[in-house]
Amino acid sequence: MDVRQPPGSVQRAIVTLLEPYCPGVTPHLLLRALGRIAEGDGAEPEPLLDKHRAARRLGVSWQTVVRMLKSGELAGVKIKGEWRVRPGALRELIDRNTVMTEPGKEK
Repeated sequence: MDVRQPPGSVQRAIVTLLEPYCPGVTPHLLLRALGRIAEGDGAEPEPLLDKHRAARRLGVSWQTVVRMLKSGELAGVKIKGEWRVRPGALRELIDRNTVMTEPGKEK
């Protein structure tokens, strides 16, 4: 979906209306939020997966997941000492490592 930038006067009016409920809102933050909503990123965030669930989805051990997280190969976050991974990070990892081969030339 293509989101056009509203005129400055409209942006300021919206910011003025939102200010009591969202202190610190700026036109820039408003436009970023509108863009994320238009792209589908404004919905509920994906639930974070622990290292065990991430490992099951990838078909590897949890130790491999931790190695990938520490090396930066897989994006994740540590919360209270435990690694968490977004499902989207797993999709990105798979996309980055997908190799297309010609039929009959697999190694």
